[in-house]
Amino acid sequence: MKSMSLDLMCKSFAKKFSSVQHIETFLAAKYIDDGCAIVENIRMPLLILDVRPDEEYNVSHIAGSIRIDPNDDGAQESLSIIQNRVEEDGSAFVIAYCSVGYRSSQLIEKLIPLVTDAVILRNMQGSLFKWANESKEMVDSNNHTTKQCHPYNAFWGSLLINN
Repeated sequence: MKSMSLDLMCKSFAKKFSSVQHIETFLAAKYIDDGCAIVENIRMPLLILDVRPDEEYNVSHIAGSIRIDPNDDGAQESLSIIQNRVEEDGSAFVIAYCSVGYRSSQLIEKLIPLVTDAVILRNMQGSLFKWANESKEMVDSNNHTTKQCHPYNAFWGSLLINN
């Protein structure tokens, strides 16, 4: 039931942010495990952006992700990080996530007109809630493995299966 509610929420966000492309958690996990994305036989370095405030990020996040504050001008901060990666590596495959996908979709939507063809932007479908519900690895602020996921609030937290 909870996964169905999360799926419905994801469909709603996809409709609202129709210009944003998504990546499923299984493919994001594969790219993270591989350390890169392979797109049309081209190896692209990954950037994983966590679009949540400190109090959520500190409870759990995907290892190696960079926290972007959704309340500040996250688009400019993200753009700077992306541009640095492109300067270093020639390209970047960016995966953004938040709790359920709304804030990360907002960020990706803002970034779309600002990046070059060397950058691929994706919102992770279902974001960290889906990731946690699938028991994929997360770490806390001390880089220790955790199964806890910040619920954002009671309503959204009800979408988490084992929290």
